[in-house]
Amino acid sequence: MRKTVSIMSTILLLGLITSCASIRGSDPITRANSAADYLLKGKTSAKYVEWYNTEYAQASTYIESQIKRTLQDPMVYVEIADEVPGWVSFYNKVKTLQKMYPAGIVTKSASVQFVYLDYTNLQLIASEKASEAYFAKAKEIIDGGKNPTDKIEAVSLLEKAKTYSSKLDKEINPLGADIAYEAAEVLAKSEAINQMNEAKELFSAANRFIPSYLDSNDKIRTLSKRISDWYIADGNTLLKQETWTAFRQAKQQYLLANEALSGSATKELANVNDLLTISLAIVHKESNGSYKDANNVTSAINKEISKNTSGPETVAISYIHIASQVALLSTDFSAYDLILIPGDNYGAVRETFGPVETNTENVSTTINGTVYKGIITVQTQEVTVYYQNNYTLYDNRNRLRVPITNFEWQNSKTSKVFTQRLYEGTVEAKPADFTKGELYRSGSATSSFSGFSQGSYPYAIITQLGGTLNSYGKEICNIITNLSYK
Repeated sequence: MRKTVSIMSTILLLGLITSCASIRGSDPITRANSAADYLLKGKTSAKYVEWYNTEYAQASTYIESQIKRTLQDPMVYVEIADEVPGWVSFYNKVKTLQKMYPAGIVTKSASVQFVYLDYTNLQLIASEKASEAYFAKAKEIIDGGKNPTDKIEAVSLLEKAKTYSSKLDKEINPLGADIAYEAAEVLAKSEAINQMNEAKELFSAANRFIPSYLDSNDKIRTLSKRISDWYIADGNTLLKQETWTAFRQAKQQYLLANEALSGSATKELANVNDLLTISLAIVHKESNGSYKDANNVTSAINKEISKNTSGPETVAISYIHIASQVALLSTDFSAYDLILIPGDNYGAVRETFGPVETNTENVSTTINGTVYKGIITVQTQEVTVYYQNNYTLYDNRNRLRVPITNFEWQNSKTSKVFTQRLYEGTVEAKPADFTKGELYRSGSATSSFSGFSQGSYPYAIITQLGGTLNSYGKEICNIITNLSYK
């Protein structure tokens, strides 16, 4: 019985593995490669043979149709030149299968003989034909153009022709350099930024056809300066709007200026980066003087800020240790835009008291026929204690410390019911197990609540875990993102 179960399990497992197999790819050549891979791995059952036969036929039909299409449209050679490495790869697998199975593969319901075709020569032919096709198309545009700018499209076609073959370079290079240079000369006269950029690219294209063509290098240097100046002037205009959005746009213009002429907008970028930075002072009372995980918290805050496409881009954070209220009052915060300050009672224990509930219980006992009586008064009260971890975020940009919002969380919060019993009556009636107990005495949290000790709470209002901020950190980032510039 166990042997039968084992055989059935194996059959089911093999069936599951087989059912997961499939042909991968959306085009005929990729699918044919996938089918050949199964046979190369030794999977030669009827299903895999049938897959191969089907995909091989479709791949062969596709290749034949591509070759026939070149008779009507020489640009198809571009497609073939791009695709033929995949054809060669497939037929190399077929060649390997020929060696593995000289007599083919024969199953009860399917069989296959492997037929190898060599398309390696077509790689060279197709590349040359693709180059010729691009060259011919470029020539049509050049011959039909009345003005230098009418011929610009031909430049990219000639460059594409060169990527497929160098056979026509002697014709392409002087032609490409000439038409690129002439079009660039026309566009360079414009003050429009798009045309100046296009002119610079065309002078560069002329150099790609023939290095240092005529005075292209001088033209490029002149245009680079003009383009850079244009972007810097546009960025300076945007700065006058004095909004976060305008600052961000100005920064992009300065980056483009630097791209046009390296180092040309270094000063402007430094200025706009400063404008896009909010300085935040986080005041803390850590006993060791260091804010917990400060570097990672700074990184997490700036990572959160960087997700936004509006508001400031960067937060420059300083962690300032304050040991006392006197030290806080004497600290100069004028250099900071925002200040996060702990409350006056930060870290102090807060106590909240529930109502005292009173119940009485009559007790009695009889000794030698004499009845002795007493009354037990039971007082209960629930007390909750926690550390006051309150912070206020101030806007200090006008040096007036305007409160933005308050943060408060109750750390190490715990509650406990305290019981006090009072007895009145004869000594004889007082229960032997009577315990007096006591209600909570204000200020005794550390001794009355197990595990509640001074200094056990975290001073760090903003924390991170794996680069993700806690809720207070995220809220502060949201406030920063939505700050108006002024």
